[in-house]
Amino acid sequence: MTASTSASTACDDLARALADVARIVLASSEAGMPEVDTILRHLPCRGGKGVRPRITLLAASAVAEVPAPVGVAAGIELMHLGTLHHDDVVDESPLRRGHPTVATQWGNRTAVFAGTFLLSRGAELISAAGDRAARAAAKCTGELWRGQTRELLATYRVGRTEQEYLSVIGQKTGALFGLACLAGALAANVCDVTADRLERVGRIWGTAFQLADDLADLTSTTLRLGKPVCADVQAGIYTLPVILALAANDAASARLRALLGAPGLDAAGVNEVCALTATTGGIDRSLVVLHGLISRARTELNALPDTWARQELHEMVAEVCDVF
Repeated sequence: MTASTSASTACDDLARALADVARIVLASSEAGMPEVDTILRHLPCRGGKGVRPRITLLAASAVAEVPAPVGVAAGIELMHLGTLHHDDVVDESPLRRGHPTVATQWGNRTAVFAGTFLLSRGAELISAAGDRAARAAAKCTGELWRGQTRELLATYRVGRTEQEYLSVIGQKTGALFGLACLAGALAANVCDVTADRLERVGRIWGTAFQLADDLADLTSTTLRLGKPVCADVQAGIYTLPVILALAANDAASARLRALLGAPGLDAAGVNEVCALTATTGGIDRSLVVLHGLISRARTELNALPDTWARQELHEMVAEVCDVF
């Protein structure tokens, strides 16, 4: 078997494993109560990119030849879906993946209950990778909560720093990416050193992923994102591009500071904030930070064996920057 054939076969196996993951996610999104099962399946039925379960499967394949840990990967995706329900309540988002959110259709209380159920089911499936994986899933849930809470406490704060922002997104997004990599490694029964390295890859990668998403909120379109753009600014959540623009200490940053800091920004104000963020260099300087994170993740990956799975992980990490 040639190297190219081997890689092709491995990719086919990955596609089949991801299809199995999707089936497990859908089957696990049921509580045995017809009144709520339609709601629990609302997001799983919409599909998605499947980034996090793919990471879990590739992390396992990158360090050992083992059966694909599809149940563990499904658990990661279920935890992710649970956080989306909670995020949509907090952000008051009308759309998710181009469709009305659960909160929009059935109300905030229903969305919170659905999100909590999916989080708990996900953690249950992840525990199949062992005691450390179970503890890591529990810890990750706490980090997700802490990151989201810290972000809420920073609402409308124009004095938010770059370090605070990166720490928050490292918790609210990086923690789950870290768990995805760690759970895959633990399912493959690797040594602690390798498992720790993969967890670091995931945390750095997830931080970069969130930064890229925050940049897209200021530079993309509703059609492309599948959700409203500039929602963070309107909600008083000042992400890295805005933070760096505010720190420019010039006339544009002074105008930006005058626009921000309180609720009630209208559409014209939002457009002006986006323009000022770009002209003061907030976008460009954030891209420098983003590329730095990607470089760190790739350096950690290079310490792993040179396999097709490692190459796939490298390509996925690089894709974070592809839209810019």
